[in-house]
Amino acid sequence: MKSKYTCIAIDDDPLFLEIFEYIAQQADSLELKDTYTTWNDGIVGLKKFQPDILFLDVELPDLNIADLTSQPKIVMISAHIRFDVNKLNFKVAKFVSKPIRDSQHLEAIAEEVMEIQ
Repeated sequence: MKSKYTCIAIDDDPLFLEIFEYIAQQADSLELKDTYTTWNDGIVGLKKFQPDILFLDVELPDLNIADLTSQPKIVMISAHIRFDVNKLNFKVAKFVSKPIRDSQHLEAIAEEVMEIQ
């Protein structure tokens, strides 16, 4: 097991990202590199940081996974519990409903997805 997993978060809700950043800073096993409110800005961050995990809003405008040059574990996050992940045309390691409760919840998500081969 790696001591810290790097991650970024992309969500068009700035309030969610502010809360996510606060929770991630408390998670011992995660190193949040940055957060982004647009897919285009997020792609720049993905290329720069090549994180282990990408926390991604399921309804992000302009989302195009074909833009990825590296393949982080993707955790889709949505307030819509009934979203059908099978409709996506890319591999998702985990689907999580908002909100993420606390740093322990976030660490459990990270540990679970990093165990997936």
